[in-house]
Amino acid sequence: MKFKNRDDRGQLTLNIPNPNLGDKLRDDGMTRTLKERTKVNTEHLDAWRSSFNAKAEEILRSTGSVTAEEVVYHVGLPPGSPNAIGANMRSWASRNGLVRIAFDRSARASRHSGVVARWARKAGTAPHHI
Repeated sequence: MKFKNRDDRGQLTLNIPNPNLGDKLRDDGMTRTLKERTKVNTEHLDAWRSSFNAKAEEILRSTGSVTAEEVVYHVGLPPGSPNAIGANMRSWASRNGLVRIAFDRSARASRHSGVVARWARKAGTAPHHI
């Protein structure tokens, strides 16, 4: 399988067999993480998600943008897997018509300056009621 090509202008291009595979794998992982019910008490995870969503909306309304890290600072880590942070943030952002406007560096030592998406509402998008 050949991955590197040059277009008619000589620019290097990538010939990726399935360009949507990464998105599909991400979405499948998010679904599994959010539906994880065997290792984590459902009530605790649902309570964390509700607190996360409410705090995210509060931060968004007061500052105009929000990151998952800002929310976790206030509500704490989720029970079970920390993967629930990104999965919940992306799901909440999607339901509320948010778009990524920037990428920040994490301040949490455990994240080793990893990239954190900053989200804001699309122009003309009304808030979703919690």
